[in-house]
Amino acid sequence: MTVDRPQTTERIFSLDVIRSLAIVMVVLNHAVESIYRLNLKDMATIGLNSRIFAFSAFTLGRCGVPLFLLLTGYLVLSREYDANGAERFWKNNFLRLVITWEIWIFIYNIFLTYFRHSRSFDFAMYLSNSLFLRHTELSHTWYVPMIIGMYFFLPLVSRIIHDLNVKVLCGLMTSVFIYFYLVPNYSILSDIYKWRRLGGQIDFSFSGGVYGFYLILGYLLSKYQLHIKEFLKRRYIFVVCIVLAALAFAISVYSQFFAYAHMRQYNIWYNFFTLPILGALIFSLAIYSFNDYHTPPHIAKIV
Repeated sequence: MTVDRPQTTERIFSLDVIRSLAIVMVVLNHAVESIYRLNLKDMATIGLNSRIFAFSAFTLGRCGVPLFLLLTGYLVLSREYDANGAERFWKNNFLRLVITWEIWIFIYNIFLTYFRHSRSFDFAMYLSNSLFLRHTELSHTWYVPMIIGMYFFLPLVSRIIHDLNVKVLCGLMTSVFIYFYLVPNYSILSDIYKWRRLGGQIDFSFSGGVYGFYLILGYLLSKYQLHIKEFLKRRYIFVVCIVLAALAFAISVYSQFFAYAHMRQYNIWYNFFTLPILGALIFSLAIYSFNDYHTPPHIAKIV
């Protein structure tokens, strides 16, 4: 997971906490996928408590990638890029990320060739993987090609959104949220209840899709971080945010449980409508709680 550093040499403790949480969550996500077979046949063979634990741990793990993307938007999109700044970004961030990926994809191909398949090195397969023409056989390798695509246009997007009126930007974000988060999740219910299927027909490719939404949301969290901190100083607001995070988490878990109960295999992806809400709440609560290297008094009282 690649998250750019802020331009200051000072460590920001709250961001390190979020980064650590994201790492743990990603590891948890892959661990759950390795331990439990999240499909209709195998989940039907385990008890109720085990299913609840599996879906809960899987959902918590799914929060890792949104936190990484929010961090990237928070740190990288919040910068203002002139022509020289954009060139430096492509040279120091984008190019280094591509080179690192090429090294790892070579190592992955050696691993897959000799340790998984016990065959000779397939140069054509390696070339197609390195040129982003074919996905590797390892499930987690989808992330870096995605973030490389985001980095390619990131300085340009940053210049645009810095000049946009916030109301206009929020309106655009709302439209993207509807088409990339609400419409796909309606399709799940339509399959279960035999409702008429709906599908978004507008091409929002330039928005960056689901992942671009997280990046711009991270930028908004950076832009309004002082307002968010002042907002969270009110104890009841802090408690409400915790309750909302718990509710978003519960909805995520229950939706999977509900789908499986109706013989519809569904394991939430990053376009599930609660994940941006849950990610933003976790992010904001962590920024406020750990920014001053200590726990605020009212948090201690709640805990």
